[in-house]
Amino acid sequence: MADTVVTSKQYVDTEVGKKQNTIPAAGTNNGALGISVVMYTNTAGTVGERGIYSDSTNYTAGTDANKLVTASALNGAVSNLPTMTTSKLTCMDSPDCTLWTVADQEVYGEGNN
Repeated sequence: MADTVVTSKQYVDTEVGKKQNTIPAAGTNNGALGISVVMYTNTAGTVGERGIYSDSTNYTAGTDANKLVTASALNGAVSNLPTMTTSKLTCMDSPDCTLWTVADQEVYGEGNN
C-alpha cells in the first residue's frame, strides 16, 4: 500500500519548500538589519521591505527619504510647526444658514499668508 511508505525528513522539507516561498532575511532590500517592515509587492510569492525612520535628529535624504516614520520621530517635528489664528464660521440656523457665528481657531501654518 502506497499510504504506508515511510519517507525521509529531507524529502518532506524539499516538497514543503516547493509550496511556500521563504521570506528573505531582514535588510535584504534596504540594508538596515532588523529595522524594516515586510510589504506586499505586485509579484505573487515576492515580498518587499521598507525601512523605518526613527531618528528625529539625523535625517539624510539619500537614505531616509523612502522610510516609514515612527510616531516618536514625527512627534518632535510636528510639535515645532508654526501656528496661526484664523476665523471659523459656524452655521447657527441650519439648513438655511442665514445666521453665522465667528470664532477664532488655532491652525498649523505661517502667519504671513
